[in-house]
Amino acid sequence: MALLAETMALSVKTMALLVVTMPLSAVTIALSVETIALLI
Repeated sequence: MALLAETMALSVKTMALLVVTMPLSAVTIALSVETIALLI
């Protein structure tokens, strides 16, 4: 039972990390695209 609770907590943490990371990576990609566009 404790193992199940730990697994669920881990998956919730992973999802939270993904939610936080996705906008950040999108911003990073947009910035790098703008930088490349400026260089060209």
